[in-house]
Amino acid sequence: MNKVSTLYCIILFNALFSTHSVCQIKIHRNLDVEDGLVQSQVFSILEAQDGYLWVGTADGLSRWDGVNFVNFQADDDVIGDPFYAIHESSDGTLYFGRRNGVSVYKNGKLAALDVDEFSEYTITAITESEDGTLYFGTGSYGVIERKNGQNTVLNEQDGLAHNQVNSLHIGKDGRLYLGTAGGLSIYSERKFTNVSVEKTLGSNLVLSVFEGRNEKSYIATLQGLGVYHNNSLEKVPAFGNSGLGRINTVYEATDGTLYAGTGGSGVECVREGKFETITDEHGLGDNWITCIYEAKDGTIYFGTRVGLSIYQNGKFETLNRDGLTQNSVQTIYEDHSARMYFSGFADGVTIYTDGKYEKLTQRDGLAHDWVVSMSEGKDKTMYFGTDFSGVSVYKNGKFNTLNQGNGLPRNQVSSMFTGSDGTIYFGFWNGGVGIYKEGEFVQVWNEESGLPGSNIYAFHESQSETLYIGTRGNGVYLYRDGRQEKAISTKNGLASNIVYAIHEAKDGTFYFGTHRGLSILKAGQFKTFSMLNGLTSNKIYGILEGDSSQIYLVTDVGINIVDFSSESPFVRTLRYRDGLASDECKEKLYLKDSKGNFWFGTVKGITKYDPARDLPNLMAPKLHLSRVSLLGQDVLAADKSVFEHDQNYLKYDFIGINLSAPEKVVYRYRLSGVDEDWVETAQRSVQYTSLDDGSYTFDVKARNEWGVWSEPESYNFEILPPFWERIWFLTLAGLLFFGTIAYFVMSHVRQLLATERLRTKIAADLHDSIGSGLAEITILSEICIKSLAQNARRQAEQRLETIGKISRSLVTSMSDIVWLVSPQQDSLYDLLLRLKGSYEDLLRHKGIVFKMPNVKSMEKIHLPMEHRHQLYLLFKEGVTNCLKHSDCTELILDTEVSSRELKMALKDNGKGFDVNQILSKKNTGEGLVNMRRRAESMGGALHLQSSLGKGTKVEFKGSMSQIF
Repeated sequence: MNKVSTLYCIILFNALFSTHSVCQIKIHRNLDVEDGLVQSQVFSILEAQDGYLWVGTADGLSRWDGVNFVNFQADDDVIGDPFYAIHESSDGTLYFGRRNGVSVYKNGKLAALDVDEFSEYTITAITESEDGTLYFGTGSYGVIERKNGQNTVLNEQDGLAHNQVNSLHIGKDGRLYLGTAGGLSIYSERKFTNVSVEKTLGSNLVLSVFEGRNEKSYIATLQGLGVYHNNSLEKVPAFGNSGLGRINTVYEATDGTLYAGTGGSGVECVREGKFETITDEHGLGDNWITCIYEAKDGTIYFGTRVGLSIYQNGKFETLNRDGLTQNSVQTIYEDHSARMYFSGFADGVTIYTDGKYEKLTQRDGLAHDWVVSMSEGKDKTMYFGTDFSGVSVYKNGKFNTLNQGNGLPRNQVSSMFTGSDGTIYFGFWNGGVGIYKEGEFVQVWNEESGLPGSNIYAFHESQSETLYIGTRGNGVYLYRDGRQEKAISTKNGLASNIVYAIHEAKDGTFYFGTHRGLSILKAGQFKTFSMLNGLTSNKIYGILEGDSSQIYLVTDVGINIVDFSSESPFVRTLRYRDGLASDECKEKLYLKDSKGNFWFGTVKGITKYDPARDLPNLMAPKLHLSRVSLLGQDVLAADKSVFEHDQNYLKYDFIGINLSAPEKVVYRYRLSGVDEDWVETAQRSVQYTSLDDGSYTFDVKARNEWGVWSEPESYNFEILPPFWERIWFLTLAGLLFFGTIAYFVMSHVRQLLATERLRTKIAADLHDSIGSGLAEITILSEICIKSLAQNARRQAEQRLETIGKISRSLVTSMSDIVWLVSPQQDSLYDLLLRLKGSYEDLLRHKGIVFKMPNVKSMEKIHLPMEHRHQLYLLFKEGVTNCLKHSDCTELILDTEVSSRELKMALKDNGKGFDVNQILSKKNTGEGLVNMRRRAESMGGALHLQSSLGKGTKVEFKGSMSQIF
């Protein structure tokens, strides 16, 4: 490198690193095992495309959503492994470099990559070229080049400086930069170019390589930091407190800030030509830095041996007991030369200029060390109001005192204000207002002179030069030209008569900070803005206006930034987690300085806030519908979206990942058919119970602290109606209903047809039997007449006897037919009585006892007409056969009915016969054949049992379902 280049670098670094500023607390949050991190020693950090922050530790892997950690420690192939490197490819696949190989996370699953090929390697670094080639740095085997699924090992034999690769980086020139234990290696066109750094930096052990702006590569080593550019290497001069000894990691943020993570001295950073040091004294978890990472929202994460430290560059700086004598101060003021003044409890005044502190106390001439108010006169004189000893006047390094001895109405000066004409107003506690002009007191406003309230909190001079005085308990009083104009109180619309602060905006709107919210006076009308509108507290201690017309409200629960530019004012908050020293701010402790910074006094110190560095986060939260559960069972993972009618209790868990301010994410959700409009909530879950059947869509979206909304995530599902309301069941029920009706109709039709057939048969029988009988009677009658004419008396008597028999037979047949068709006599009981009645006289004449047990129980057994007819004729034939052939003395007709079968048995104690002999005859009696035919017509069977000398049994068995 030539002398001109060397001189240029020296001038550049001296320009960059010439000023060392002293800052206080910078780190606003630390994450460790108590927050859920799997292990405290952090080796690698990466924010994935889906918004999750992945953290590799010495004993497992953690995934953070801004609220909770999900840990991978004893699953799959990651048991007890350190995770040294994390990389995400363009397709969203995550690669994790471990002590024993590479793990891949894709589609929610973690698995090992090429177990056989990678398991023997310790993977220390991972990067990827534009063509998709992956490079894996190893602890002792060089670098593995993976292209199209094929692995190639490149090591010292191929020209690599050393096989221990600690860092990999793809430069803007497309070359691969490798930090090794033997220096810097550059890989291009399948060749290595090695750069020895030992001579320049004192050590060849390169721990980290990072390419910043202007294609400058920063080289971190055991003995300092170097810059490689245009094939030249230069050492960075020592800066900060570390002396640039061991540099474990180096990173240049998108805003140009350079961070050097040291091995024991914290973080050294260079921003806008100024040095800053961040150590454990400034909130850093540990001074040994293992890795540095910048998230998409600009938040910087420092990996340490005790967890993660989170830093939001330059937004907040806190002054506390590292520079102040105490955290809790009484007042803040800036003079004409931009010097800051702070006063605490009985510790005098602290003057803060460019990181340096100067003290003013009673020893220096201050009237009392307890200073509670300050103001600067137009002649640059400083006035310090004390709580006991009046006002100290400080000019040209000398003090004078104003007290009750030389004209001050009271010695307790709680507030102070300098008007545009140079008049100084002293507010006294329980003493009204003292007016001090041109070195003397000219007037006192108190209760005696018409000032209703004497406890003074706030002063404000309007654009019309009207003085507004805020009191504790009596509202606001307006004075113009030394005269009281009017008072403003709750009677006029003020939210509370305790008024802490008054501010007039650029557009003329007046804001009053009260004990019960912000009162806004515009166009003569009051409106109250409070917690109901999104504020964190109703106690408004202070009001400041930003450059973009935003109103900053100082409360006892953080800072509320309200944008009134739209119809629905938007509220953003600054809290302890954002970098504020404490959520609990104090009365009168607020200031907007000449550089546009805001100063807020809290119970834990003073925080300086730079709104210019608090750039809007235009990235909407990465929204995930993480779980849909039915009675505790995850149905989203099971890809289930159709539920039964009683599965109508669903819970939805969702998360909008906003790592910089996770607690400020707001959600809106709605369920079609249930929620008429979006429902807004800060909760990350919602549940619905007793949902009716139907199709639903659940939508949810998330908003960050700047009001940027994500696109909705949706989940479609269906709850089926109960089976008795479903189409198939209704169709089946309809078919069954109409089928039943059709069955009964058809049964009725069949019964009508059967009845019609029976009637036809009866008509035929009437025609055959009765008609033939009547014809025979007619013939016999004519023959009798002739016989009588021929004196054949005997023949006539015989024929008349035959006529009588035929007539009696016809009467019986007609009686049977009338009984059969009668609907009132359709029971089995009626059938048995009819059968017994038909033969009662004849059986008695022949001396036969006819028994029918259980006959009374048959009254409720009703028979169809056709089956009554068949059963009647069947057993009538049986009784007739018994009378003709059995010579019995006892006849029993036994009937038994069950749910399935009808049994009727006719038994006699007559002489009996040989059944086989009878059945073997070809001319078997017609009566037996008819009986069997009748039994079969009813779907039953006839059984005949008999033996010589033991009587006869004729039994009918039939199925109830067929008979009835």
